[in-house]
Amino acid sequence: MNIYFSPPRQSYPTFHISLSMLKLEYSNTISKKEFFIGSIKVYVYNADILPAYVELFKQEHKCLNIPVNVLYLVHHRQGDYSYTEAVAERVVAEYSKDAKVPMIAVTFDIANHGERKVSELANEDWRSGNETHALDMISCIDLTIHDLKLIMDFLPGYLDLDAHVNASLKEENVGLKFHNILAGYSIGGHVVIRFASRYPELVSAINPNVGCSDLTSLLYNRLKRSKNFDKKFFYSTYGELELDATERKRYPEALHKYLSQEDMQIFERFPVNQVLMYATFYDDDPLVPPRISKLWVDTCLNSNTDSAVYYEKGRIHDITLEMVDGFISWLRAKADLI
Repeated sequence: MNIYFSPPRQSYPTFHISLSMLKLEYSNTISKKEFFIGSIKVYVYNADILPAYVELFKQEHKCLNIPVNVLYLVHHRQGDYSYTEAVAERVVAEYSKDAKVPMIAVTFDIANHGERKVSELANEDWRSGNETHALDMISCIDLTIHDLKLIMDFLPGYLDLDAHVNASLKEENVGLKFHNILAGYSIGGHVVIRFASRYPELVSAINPNVGCSDLTSLLYNRLKRSKNFDKKFFYSTYGELELDATERKRYPEALHKYLSQEDMQIFERFPVNQVLMYATFYDDDPLVPPRISKLWVDTCLNSNTDSAVYYEKGRIHDITLEMVDGFISWLRAKADLI
């Protein structure tokens, strides 16, 4: 079981909840292209190196396919793609130093964020006056999963790398093989876990950062302002939740039935042997408590020793450079498995 903890720090905030997360500066060291895919503005990094790479493959190489690593990054709630593009630049640059297979990166504004924002209130939580917080968050997650699938389906066409595949290789049915790696932050972490659960055949590895595998229990504890982080509330009927009238309005029965089914699927049948994972958490995160996901994470690590988890110390909800760099180191170490 690969479990890593951050080294002791001289000081860190004792309590902090913020949705304004780590934002690195994008320095234009790799190429950036924009595509509109299904009306979504999609940003693709480092793709300019691919045509020449694909053209290197000749019939004498006797290859089964031409591999390309694609890193998809999903930003946090109340953020936008600009939070993930500098992370994309850092990961691609460091990973590519000695990589045999090139990596490109993809990011975009998730639903109701950035240029796609239609409602400021819908991105807030109950404490900020959004009575439909649970519905808004889960529907945003589901739409982002659909958006990711759409982009994965159509990005190969926009890149059009088949035009650069050697004709003799095409005659032998040798084509491109995209290895998809998903990194998500906060709500993006929720997204990549659920995407991998739904589409394991499309995912090589996931990197959920301060995310959660059990959104039923996360929302229940947030609703009740409780700390019952070890109980799996997706096994509870709606009546067993013992909600009052206000809580039932905020967390409707139809949502519980829908959400608990998928959380149960993730807990019991996540494809641990098919999808590698490098997860990161703050060990005392007050917004997305890691204890809610701990049993699931431990199960993943026990079932697949190539997966790993890293815990940053502190009572805060954020991303650190140590989390990003730890993922890069892990990714480089597992390059042959992806």
